[in-house]
Amino acid sequence: MLKQLLNDQLIYLSLKDDFTQDVTKSTIVESNFFDDSEKNIKYRLKKISELLVLNNNTSINTESNNKSEQIFHFITLNNIFFRKQRVITELNDVIQNENLVIQDYILNEFYKIKKDFDKHVNFLNLQEIINSPFLQYHKTNSSIERIPETFYNSITNILDFWNFNEIYYRNQDLDILNVIDDLIDDVNIYIRVKPLVGINDKTLLISTKSTENSISLNGKTYNGFENVFPDDFTNLDVYIGKQDFENEYLLNNVNFLEKFNTVPNGLYNAFNKLQTGYSLFLYGNGISGSGTSYTFFGENGTPGIVQYGLANLENVSNIKLKHLFEQYVSNANDKYVKGNIHNLINIVPELNEYFSIDETTQFSEIIPSYIDVKSLDIKDLQDLCQIIDTHRTKMNRIKILPTGKSSRSSLYYIFQIESVNAERSYLTIVDSCSQDSPNDIYESFIKDMHLENLMICDKEEAISFIQNHAKNNIRNDYSPEFIYKCIQESIYNNEALNHFNYYMNSKNNYYDNVKYHNFDEKDYNKSMYFVNPKSEIHTINRNNNCLTIPIMKFIENISLKKDINRIKYHLIYNIRKELSSLSQTMHTLYLSQDINNKKLYGSIQKLEKQSDYLGTFNDDVVRQQGTFNDDVVRQQGTFTDASFKEEENQHTFTDDVDRRQGINNKVYTFNDAVDRRQGSNGKETIKIIIEKEI
Repeated sequence: MLKQLLNDQLIYLSLKDDFTQDVTKSTIVESNFFDDSEKNIKYRLKKISELLVLNNNTSINTESNNKSEQIFHFITLNNIFFRKQRVITELNDVIQNENLVIQDYILNEFYKIKKDFDKHVNFLNLQEIINSPFLQYHKTNSSIERIPETFYNSITNILDFWNFNEIYYRNQDLDILNVIDDLIDDVNIYIRVKPLVGINDKTLLISTKSTENSISLNGKTYNGFENVFPDDFTNLDVYIGKQDFENEYLLNNVNFLEKFNTVPNGLYNAFNKLQTGYSLFLYGNGISGSGTSYTFFGENGTPGIVQYGLANLENVSNIKLKHLFEQYVSNANDKYVKGNIHNLINIVPELNEYFSIDETTQFSEIIPSYIDVKSLDIKDLQDLCQIIDTHRTKMNRIKILPTGKSSRSSLYYIFQIESVNAERSYLTIVDSCSQDSPNDIYESFIKDMHLENLMICDKEEAISFIQNHAKNNIRNDYSPEFIYKCIQESIYNNEALNHFNYYMNSKNNYYDNVKYHNFDEKDYNKSMYFVNPKSEIHTINRNNNCLTIPIMKFIENISLKKDINRIKYHLIYNIRKELSSLSQTMHTLYLSQDINNKKLYGSIQKLEKQSDYLGTFNDDVVRQQGTFNDDVVRQQGTFTDASFKEEENQHTFTDDVDRRQGINNKVYTFNDAVDRRQGSNGKETIKIIIEKEI
């Protein structure tokens, strides 16, 4: 059907001069773009979305008076509409015939777009000009003179109409892409290369080459990203999605859409969703000094993408910092890890009793009176960030290591945004802990021995071990207790990164096999787990926990309220180009690819029983609640063993992690009703496993 549609609709022109040969090329869309044998719906939808990306990268000049150029740009315009029509036709086929679980808001949005697009197609009636014999006359110079002026006038009128409505049509493409993203639960991933300061010797740098969607590092290519921001991009460029040296913008007036012929693929698109029924989750990751905090919040008067994003929202009546907390290690060794939540602004109630440390009073005392966290002035964000850094440094959760300043905890901001003409939405910013691996941290302090030798020691033995094996050049600057804590932090932080990736993959309905550390082999592997991430969706062991997934569940519960449809996930991985950071930079890209490469592997849940409206579902399932067979809650990340795609040994309790999960004599309940898409009228519970403290 698709190939036939292409063959029926495409128009091929064979014009003789160089310019008209370019016209011919502009009309060709590959007829083998789709393969009928492709069964993966996610892959199918991602492929059609590439047509819209091609649209966005196609510019049209409406100012030319040259008739050949007018013909060229009209054909280009026709192809833009044709590709959009292809996408809408394909999407309609998926919705009608694939029996997917689709929430009502997605259906409503799609049919609204389709109805509106059909009206515009009928109004413009491009096909009439395409079928006109006068267009065929343009093939040869001898017949061009037979084309009446009225034909060119018609083309000019259409180009003028496009010029007047270009932003509307560009945003319509973004709306269609948004529908596709929602259908496949897409997670958007970006790479930012840290700007270089003070390094002129290129032999000290990693060899990189990037395009908009890929980056090559010493010859190895990583691709499939939403955008790759090179080292000469400013924070404003990252927000916009492209460099713009010609224009100067005020913080709250980055009106770049009128200046470009395309909509750049920056974080502007993500923030814009806060006004269209979505909450937004922004996550930043990178090694120490890679610029994650700078990307988000800037410094020294230079705004970050958060300031640009919030300042350019329309009709915002109030911005409140509803929650501010850190995720930090409590303890770690060769058998288990333990974490805590350090609350700075308000308490995370779901994790309050056993896993929470209240620092709200202490932190409130250092906030100056001109900063009102209940009604934030965006211009005060940098001052607030400085206060947060001061507190974290005082509490030893920001440290100076041999490699430089390092964030030893993950910092979570949850902003509540009130708008005049839109529903309340939530923006979550996660400034992740430094991604330095346990081995990297260990080797920066200790000589000769291996990390595993230290991890099997209790604290007293470990302190003695460090005293005996610390490098001579750091003995005077760092105490054994400080080094021991840094190593514990890195072990816990690595576990937290693994759990985060696991959870993001679950958003795409892909579930990794979990392999556990086994120190009988004296081998630390940073891809292995101490805590079963599946079990922490509902159950937290007091003596062996990570807390990343319970935190993510809390963020979802608070962000998905009233008419908020879904959370948009955007992940920014920051890398450094220094050759000394090569192995760590490669691991950053590995973490990004661990999510990116699996986005198309997960399935989209299908319905089983024919309904009276577009698809099938069980009688007991309400489509709006987003639930489906086997009590699987796709969006909230809960699963039954039957639906969980893991190896059989992951459902047993024979490992050191699960066998200790004994008596469940405490049940903790979320304070908010479970979001309607969890498919439950009750409340979701997290069981706290209580044992004797280790």
